[in-house]
Parts: sequence; structure tokens; C-alpha cells
Amino acid sequence: MKRNKEIHLRMTDSELINFKNKVAETGLTQTQFVLKAIDCATISSAELTEAKLKENKLLYSFIQEINRIGVNINQISKAVNSNKADGVNVLRELQEYRTQLAELKEVINNLEVIKHSDI
Repeated sequence: MKRNKEIHLRMTDSELINFKNKVAETGLTQTQFVLKAIDCATISSAELTEAKLKENKLLYSFIQEINRIGVNINQISKAVNSNKADGVNVLRELQEYRTQLAELKEVINNLEVIKHSDI
């Protein structure tokens, strides 16, 4: 089939140089290059990308919080093993961490439910 449709696009000087360099590296014509790029490209909508970024930041903050809890539990276990800890305080702290972990687990499970309902 003959190609008889044209498109025109605007680029900065640096974008044009970059485009021409990439085309030259492939040995394709500009038309072939653009058509191949269109066929092979996976471009997410900006909205989807922003949502994914927010989700990643949220998961990263959960990981940091879980790591902090783990560090605190390690410090408690060292104190218990060296007989420097008060048993009542240790139990209270461990119960607090258990509650925090349960809350984090619930939030993560809710995220998974929301994520799967969007599919």
C-alpha cells in the first residue's frame, strides 16, 4: 500500500540532532524509524504514570517504616539478651510494634484490593 499521508512536527535543534543521530544508528529511513518506533513503543498515559509514582512512593515509605520497626525490635532483643531491659517495657514496646505492623498490613491489603479492582 502506498503511503500518501504526511505529518509535520516541531522539534528543537537538539531534539532534531538527537532524532537524526538515532535514525543514522539504525540505518533506517526517517519514515521507517518513526513507524518502527510507533509499533514498538509502550507509552503510558501521564495519569497512569503519576498514579504508579504515588504508589511506589507509598510502598517505599511502608518499607522504611517496617525497616525502622525491625531495627527497634533488634535493639530490644539485644537489651533483653544482655539483661539490661525491663520486661514490662519490652512487652509494651513489642505490642506497639505488633499493632503498627498490623496497621501497615491492613493498608497494604487495601491497596491490593483497590489495585485489583481497577484491572
